Amino acid sequence: MQAAFSPANRLQDHEATMNLLKAEKVFPKVVDIMGCNIKTYHAHFNFTPGREGVSEPDYETAETFMYHQDSHRVNFEMGHNEPGGPRPRPSLKCAYYLTDCSESGSGNTWIVPGSHLLDELPSPPGGVGQPAGAIPVRAPRGSCLIFDRRLFHSATPNWSPDPRLVCFVGYAPRWMKARDAMYVEPSMERTSCPVVRQLLGQATTMAGLYGGNRFDMPLRHWLHEIGVDTGLGLNLKIADSWGTRGLGESPSGGLD
Repeated sequence: MQAAFSPANRLQDHEATMNLLKAEKVFPKVVDIMGCNIKTYHAHFNFTPGREGVSEPDYETAETFMYHQDSHRVNFEMGHNEPGGPRPRPSLKCAYYLTDCSESGSGNTWIVPGSHLLDELPSPPGGVGQPAGAIPVRAPRGSCLIFDRRLFHSATPNWSPDPRLVCFVGYAPRWMKARDAMYVEPSMERTSCPVVRQLLGQATTMAGLYGGNRFDMPLRHWLHEIGVDTGLGLNLKIADSWGTRGLGESPSGGLD
């Protein structure tokens, strides 16, 4: 049995899971890669129950898993002029492992390292075996995998007796439409942190999604206040300078 998806984008219903949107050790790396004009556009839990009395297969002779790049038609409609890749990267995902997946056969995500640079992934002959270079992600409980949406990957069955639970949080530019209904209005009322409001999709105007001021993009304003130069907005390399300061804390006392 493969993973059962939770109702998407309900993370904000609970404070503990909403805090994953700005996880202290992960979110600075997301900003490094994606820049400041971001929001969460897709989030869900994947639950794969354990099973007794089944054996992990020989992956070289097993049926090929369903490898894919995320975002469906984005792969074709935000293409490029040069054949062979890479496609644009308008989003990424953070996978938080709430159960142990450090052993193969435990419902691991399989990935093909380096495949984010490809448009197509060569399939094994006859649909048997795994693509060249494919490996399972062996992630201990409490770890996080940050992966490019273009990386070819696949969910797999859980052959272990223990259940597998992973929380996925996707980030994209604020101008990109959410993948699912977000149901964020109650959370907007509960949080006073402007940066969290930005991540939940708040904007003063539609035009503010493309540029905006300190109220549209408080994350950028906050980084400037703590002395981080955001430059053009991508590949910021700011994780080391983020320090221990809490998100939203600033010399002027915040953005409220």
